[in-house]
Amino acid sequence: MELSGYLSAQSSNPPSCPAAPVDVTARNAAETALERANRDLAAANDGLKKFAHIASHDLQEPLRKIKQCGDLLKTEFRDKLDGDAIFCLDVRRDSTDRMRRLMRDILNFSHSMNAALSRTKLDLGEIAREVLAEFDLKTRESQAVVTVGELPAIWGDRTAVRPYRRRAFETKPCLNLI
Repeated sequence: MELSGYLSAQSSNPPSCPAAPVDVTARNAAETALERANRDLAAANDGLKKFAHIASHDLQEPLRKIKQCGDLLKTEFRDKLDGDAIFCLDVRRDSTDRMRRLMRDILNFSHSMNAALSRTKLDLGEIAREVLAEFDLKTRESQAVVTVGELPAIWGDRTAVRPYRRRAFETKPCLNLI
């Protein structure tokens, strides 16, 4: 119970203080539930951060081997490979480099989830070119022609913007601008 009251403005001797008891059981239960939900959310976020860290590190080794084997093939058998084979090996190399950067971005993003966002100047043209590079094979397969005009620079957090690049071709806008 909570007792709410006020001092009466009317002068009386002794002063009067009308008060009303209020049942705060529901409010206390809601506050307790909110505190529990916040603890659960913090624990879930911590678990996701640990998972991203472990997954990012565990995926580095097979990716390194894929890159190493492809580089070895290209070096050892360059004179026996035709242009298409060399192109495929170059695409594999670029894709493994891009995958390594994406995993590093995930790791950086998981570390920065609770950190303050840093505002830096971002070149939207550069970000658009990175997205197009990720979809280079699909663009070629569909014989699409994509041109990127001059785009402005914006102020934002690069780590917050980068994870959403893959969704750039979805119909809903998803670029988080600061």
